[in-house]
Amino acid sequence: MAFASSSSTSVTYLLTAFGHHDSNSSAASGSTNPDSEDSQLSLVGRGQNHSHRSNGPPRQKINARERYRTFNVNSAYEALRSLIPTEPVNRKLSKIEIIRLASSYITHLNSTLHAALFETSTTTT
Repeated sequence: MAFASSSSTSVTYLLTAFGHHDSNSSAASGSTNPDSEDSQLSLVGRGQNHSHRSNGPPRQKINARERYRTFNVNSAYEALRSLIPTEPVNRKLSKIEIIRLASSYITHLNSTLHAALFETSTTTT
């Protein structure tokens, strides 16, 4: 398995380069903590960490689901943008601008509604 040996070589090189590995390491004496960073990195080199690939859905399914999610989010932003008055009318807004303008527009409509309700309640009494 060429991938595992090249991965093992890469991990060994990185550990050596960053000073985490020497010839008299604690793994030889058996005092390595199984949860330590060094022991977890050494599992990657042995191919122990590659089993999760077979358990998950294929990458194409994940990518399709992400494209569908992104499409739905963008459609929702476009629907919201069409409800917000802008000047000029066809100006392209960023997502954060859409959220901020929608929030301020809702606040404005709420205050207008409360003012109208207050005005009608004071004129009837």
